[in-house]
Amino acid sequence: MTLNTMTLIGLVTSVGILVDDSIVVLENIFTHLERGEEPAQAAIAGRSEIGMAAVAITLVDVAVWGPILFVTGQPGAFLRNFSIVIVAAALASLLVSFTLTPLIASRWLQEAGDRSLLARIAAFWEPAYRAFERAYGFALHWGLRHRPVVILAALLVFGLNFVILPRIPTEFVPESNGEIVTVIGELPPGTALDASDRAAKRWERAILDRDQFPEIQTAYVLVGQGEGDSDHEPRFITVTLDVGGGKSRARTSRQIADAVAAAGEQMTSSLQARPGGGAGEPIQLRVFGDDLDQLTQAAQTVQQTLNSLPVVADATNSMAAGPEVTLVPDQSRLADLGVSASTVGDAVRIAYQGVQFGRWAESSGIERDVRVRLPESLRYNPAALANLPLVRRGDRLVTVGQVTTSRVDDAPTTIRRVDRQRIALIGAQNQGVPLGTATTAVTAAMNALPLGTGQHWEYAGQASDQQESFTQLGLGLVASVVMLYMLLTMLYESWLQPLLIQTALPLATVGAMAGLLVFGQNLGLPAFVGIIALFGMVGKNSILLVNRTNDLRSQGIDRTAALEQAGESRLRPILMTSVVLIFSMLPVALLLGESGEARAPLGAVLIGGMATSTFLSLLYVPVAYTYFDTFGRLISALISWRPWRPGRRPATADTSARVPAQVLLPVAGGAPDVDVPTRAQRHPSRWLRRWRNHHRPASHHTHGTDGPAD
Repeated sequence: MTLNTMTLIGLVTSVGILVDDSIVVLENIFTHLERGEEPAQAAIAGRSEIGMAAVAITLVDVAVWGPILFVTGQPGAFLRNFSIVIVAAALASLLVSFTLTPLIASRWLQEAGDRSLLARIAAFWEPAYRAFERAYGFALHWGLRHRPVVILAALLVFGLNFVILPRIPTEFVPESNGEIVTVIGELPPGTALDASDRAAKRWERAILDRDQFPEIQTAYVLVGQGEGDSDHEPRFITVTLDVGGGKSRARTSRQIADAVAAAGEQMTSSLQARPGGGAGEPIQLRVFGDDLDQLTQAAQTVQQTLNSLPVVADATNSMAAGPEVTLVPDQSRLADLGVSASTVGDAVRIAYQGVQFGRWAESSGIERDVRVRLPESLRYNPAALANLPLVRRGDRLVTVGQVTTSRVDDAPTTIRRVDRQRIALIGAQNQGVPLGTATTAVTAAMNALPLGTGQHWEYAGQASDQQESFTQLGLGLVASVVMLYMLLTMLYESWLQPLLIQTALPLATVGAMAGLLVFGQNLGLPAFVGIIALFGMVGKNSILLVNRTNDLRSQGIDRTAALEQAGESRLRPILMTSVVLIFSMLPVALLLGESGEARAPLGAVLIGGMATSTFLSLLYVPVAYTYFDTFGRLISALISWRPWRPGRRPATADTSARVPAQVLLPVAGGAPDVDVPTRAQRHPSRWLRRWRNHHRPASHHTHGTDGPAD
C-alpha cells in the first residue's frame, strides 16, 4: 500500500469513524457520572455496559469494507487502499475506546456537581439539547402509537429516490481542475514531419500570448507523438501546459484546454485539436469487422454520426485514410533483367526502415547502433521511390520504377486488433455535459445505426470503465450487505433483528442523492464509495437503539417503555457521531483546497445521507422494532406449537393399561418446576383458535377404559 490520493481520502473519511466508539463510550460514562457515581466506577461501568454495542458498530465497518478488498478490475485497484485505511481506523478506534478512553475519563472527567470551566462553557448548549430531547420524546411517543403513519412516511421518503435519481448526471470520475493540461493536435494522414513542425511552432506562438492565455506558465510541445502508444506519426502534435493552481486562475483547466485547441485550429486550418491527458478520450467506441473496406466505411459513418450529436465534439477515427503507395512487380521485366521480387522488397525495406550497418563508440565509451536509410526528405516523397536503385547490369543501373508499377491509394494508416479481430477505434469528447449523459446519447444513436454483416460495436476507455465500475461496485455493495447481516446474526444470535437494522439502510440513499443534487455533484466512482461508507455508518445508529432496547427489556421493562427510554438515552451519542461526521465532511463537499473535485461527491453523499438517515432512523427503527418483534413472536409460537401434545394423544385399541399420569412434585424453593405459557399460548389469535379447533382430534374410548380427557 502506498500513500496516494485514495489513501488520503480514506484518512479524511476515517476522521468521523475514529471518534464514533469513543463518543459512545464517553457518553455512557458521563451518564453514570450524572447518577452520582465515582469517576473510576463510572468509567468501568460505562464501558462494560456499552461494550457489546461498541464492538458491533466497529465490526460493521469491517464487514462493509471487507468485501470491497476483493473487488477486481480498475475499481478494485482504485478502492483497495481506501478500504484498508477504513478497516484499520475502525479497529484502532475500538482499541482506543476500550483502553485509553476509559482510562482518561476516570482521570479527567469530574463528578456532575464539580464542573470545569470548559464543561461550563459547553453547558451553554445543554438547554437547546434538552429542548430537542423533549421534542424527540414527544415525537417518538406519538410515533409508537401511530405506527402505520411512520412506516408510510418512511416509504414515501424512500420513494423520493425515484424522483431525485433521474436528475443526477452520471460519470466515471469527476473532471479534475489540475495544474497540468494536455492538448492533442492531429493533422491529415501523410503529413510530413516538416509540415507538422511548422504547424506546431505557429501553435506555440499563439498559446504563449499572455493576453489570451495569462494562466500558462510553461509550454512543452512535442511533434510526432500522440496520446496513445500507437500514435507515433509525424502528423501528431502534443502540447503540455502548466497552468498553475485552480485557486489562482479564473478559468478551469478544461476551459483552458478548449481555448488552446481552438487557437491551434485557428492557426492551421487542417489541424484537429482536442483536450487530452489521462486514459485518452472519454468516449471511445470499438467497431469490429472482418472486411477492411467495409470496416473503414463503417468507421467513417460512426464518426459522422458522433459529430452530429450536440453533446459530443471532436470525433476522431483510427481508420483515417492516408496516401499509400503500392508497388506491383512486372514479372516479365523482372525475368528480363534477372531481378527477383524479393530483391525489390528488400530494397524498399532497407530504404525506409533502414539496416544496422555497424556500431559507433562515443568518447564516453557508450556504443550506439548505426542505421542506414533514406533521408527524411526522400522517405516522404512518393516520386523518389521509382528512382530507388536495385542492381547493376553492366553499365546500367536497374531501379524500382523499371520493374514495378506504382499506384497511390487511400488506405488506413493504422490497423488495430482486439482478440484477433480488426477494429476501428472512434473517440470523442463530451461537450458541456457529464460523461453519463453523453454515453446515453451515443448509445441511442449507435443502436439506431445499421451496421454491416459481421460488424458490432462496444464501448472502450472511460465509458467502458464507468459501466464496469458501476457493476463491480454494485456487486461489492451487495456483498457488504450480506456480510453485515451475517455479522449481526452472530452477534445478536437472531436472524430477525439484523433484518430490522438493515431496513434502515435504504433511508440513507435519499439523503445521499439529495446531497449530490444540493452540492451540484454527479453520481460516479467517489459517490459510490460514499454510499458504501454510508451504509456502515447508518447501521451504527440502528445498532445503538436496538441494543439498548434489548438490554432494557431483559430487565423486565415493557416493550413500548423500553423503546422510549432507549431512544432518549441513545439520542445524544447518535447526534454527536452524526454531527462530527457532517462537520468533518463539510470542507470536502465545499471544495476547499486544491484538486478537491475527486473528493467532493464523497463528502456530499456522507453529509446528505447522515443528515436524513439520523432523523429518520430515530423514529423508524423503534416503530419497525415493534413490527419485527411481533412477527418474531408469531413465528416462535408457530414453531413451538404442536397440534397433538403428549397429554392429548389418543390411546390405541390394544392398550391394556393406562399410562400413569405424571405427578408434579414440589422442588427446592417450594414452587413446582412448570413451563410458563407464553402470551401467544395464553391468548392465541382468532385464526389460530379456528385452526386448532379444526384439527382437534376426536375423543376415543377403549374397552373398559376411558380415553384421555379432551
